[in-house]
Amino acid sequence: MHIKTLFLIASALSASGCGGGGGGGGSGVTGDSHTAPERAAAPQSVTVTLDDTDMVLDWGAVDGATHYSVYYSTQKDLDPANYAAYEGGTWVQQQTPPVSIPIQDMSAVYHFIISANVDSVEGEYSNEVIAVPRYVSASTTGWVKDRTTNFEWDRCPYGQSYNSTDHKCEGTATRMNFLEARTAAMDESGEVPVDSFISSIVFCSSGEPAYFPEDRGCTHSSIEPAVYEGAFPHSSTETTSFITATYCSVDTLKIYSFGGGASGICSGPPNSLFVNLRLMRRP
Repeated sequence: MHIKTLFLIASALSASGCGGGGGGGGSGVTGDSHTAPERAAAPQSVTVTLDDTDMVLDWGAVDGATHYSVYYSTQKDLDPANYAAYEGGTWVQQQTPPVSIPIQDMSAVYHFIISANVDSVEGEYSNEVIAVPRYVSASTTGWVKDRTTNFEWDRCPYGQSYNSTDHKCEGTATRMNFLEARTAAMDESGEVPVDSFISSIVFCSSGEPAYFPEDRGCTHSSIEPAVYEGAFPHSSTETTSFITATYCSVDTLKIYSFGGGASGICSGPPNSLFVNLRLMRRP
């Protein structure tokens, strides 16, 4: 009996010891009382405008935000958590909109992401927006200036008119041969561009230039047409052929299509063509 009694007492003490550490004192707390703070929502309606020297970012206010962070680079698909690994990667802290970012390279494509900060906690990242500082409105309505070349371009194919309110090309583009194109250019104090000029405005929807002379074109994931929508409103006309003043041979001219950024082809005879025209002007 004595041995059995000792065994029962020892078992009771053992059971008490196993449970005493978690519930001793009657506190009833069994988990971690600290939880991660909720992150602020991503800024919405992020826009970027251009002036002579700066890119000006603006966005809608985020509830509770005390300040914002601006991330940017000249390389696409920017990851803010690893911004320094990207070309031109920069993190600008403690900002409130609007924010002016100096243009360091007029020919570059800038990629921006914004986040809101509530006290010391950074919120979700905004969608990426791009800025293409090379293009600004020209003094002539319906024309855009390329600040890397100083050439001016008609925003719309010849025959269409530019609606600045809705940023779109209206009407029907005129198809023509080379003689008609040269006549139209003279009437508008412009010129029919050579292939090296018209190729310079090729731009992939993914945010990368894709110049025809390099024969790269845009990736298959790019949305046609391969021009920068902020300068040249998209229309189905852009995927058709445009004339140039560059001869491939005595009987053929270089023709370009902005559909997907495909490289040019040779077609002719010049005065038997039936193609579109995008006018340009030199300074």
